[in-house]
Amino acid sequence: MKQLLVATLVPMLCLFYNSVQANVSPNPSYLIVTAASNPNTAYLGVYQGTLPCTDCQGIVMELTLKENGKSKSKTFVLKQKYLGKPAAQSVYTVTGKWFLATGNKQNPKARILQLIPDGKEDLLYFELLKDGSIKMLDNRQNQLKSKHNYTLKKQRT
Repeated sequence: MKQLLVATLVPMLCLFYNSVQANVSPNPSYLIVTAASNPNTAYLGVYQGTLPCTDCQGIVMELTLKENGKSKSKTFVLKQKYLGKPAAQSVYTVTGKWFLATGNKQNPKARILQLIPDGKEDLLYFELLKDGSIKMLDNRQNQLKSKHNYTLKKQRT
């Protein structure tokens, strides 16, 4: 009976694992993950800023990047508060894993922060800037074409 259960579960788990990997892994040809196993701890911490919003007064964002203990797993918490929205619709929290990558179409040397949410939310991308802040990119990892500010500044702890 146990052998039958194992024989049934193993293929199902493999299918689940492969489907999760297919949904999570962005694969543009110009993207090269370089620091997934040993990131520079200078990137860890809290980033904050207010981003533009089309149907509210702005989105206050707080992004916390962590590296968790001995496992070295890289996780994030992204809190978003929509200014001017009713309380029930104003605050969202997204959690997941983060990775550092090098290069995009506009700059092959750009350092790209990839946020992979645990849920069904879209992947998010930020470029790490020389001053220590991060700037949001579009879903193809390109600079946003806008006069608005999409920068989150690193907070001192």
